[in-house]
Amino acid sequence: MKSALVVATLLVTLPPLSRADDFALNVGAIEVVGVPSMAHTGFYPYAAISLVSPDNEIILIPSLGIEWSPESNRWGFVSALTIDFPVTSRIGVDITSVFIHDQSGQDWKNALYFLGVGPGLSVSLNRWVVSSNVCLFRALNSSDWVLVPGINLARIL
Repeated sequence: MKSALVVATLLVTLPPLSRADDFALNVGAIEVVGVPSMAHTGFYPYAAISLVSPDNEIILIPSLGIEWSPESNRWGFVSALTIDFPVTSRIGVDITSVFIHDQSGQDWKNALYFLGVGPGLSVSLNRWVVSSNVCLFRALNSSDWVLVPGINLARIL
């Protein structure tokens, strides 16, 4: 009986075994709004791949993707790092930092570069994750500021 109690205590108190990292495919969209004017400057659907790296207390999610605004014919590459703090087994509070390259057509010389950060919320439904966030971006090569709300749907592979 004592050994069963010791084993049960160990199973309850030991940290869970770490999982291997998982890849995820992402699709989503962002709305870009100028600050302080609050004028619409673009709607960008995107696709990305991410790596979900669970830890005991946080989940790190680096990603790389591409976005395109059909209305303004602008596009760019996006790299992000989301730090997810699980609140329950299905809900997480996020902090996301993002680096964006944005250009018109093939005009690499006049591309804009933005760095942003903001809060978000994620809901996990088995291998699907729906998340939203709002990031404030500062252009690195101009004086522009933009506010960018977004929504993401990820499928963990």
